[in-house]
Amino acid sequence: MNGNQTYIVFNTVSVGAAYFMLGLPLWLAPVDLSTKGYWAMGILLLTGSLVNWSSTAPTSASPPRPPPRSKRRATKS
Repeated sequence: MNGNQTYIVFNTVSVGAAYFMLGLPLWLAPVDLSTKGYWAMGILLLTGSLVNWSSTAPTSASPPRPPPRSKRRATKS
């Protein structure tokens, strides 16, 4: 297994453990089913927001964008 696959497996296991640690107390909580559903919906929406944010956040490794054509200097050839 290369380094990238190891990282993906580790993250997948970590997310699974986090969902388990969130889900077990939710299942055992002495509240109505509607309240449990509301809490679960909040967890899933937060997860979706974090995935969307992390996939669109710029990284320092990404190359800088070139300036638009109108801002480029004309070069003589």
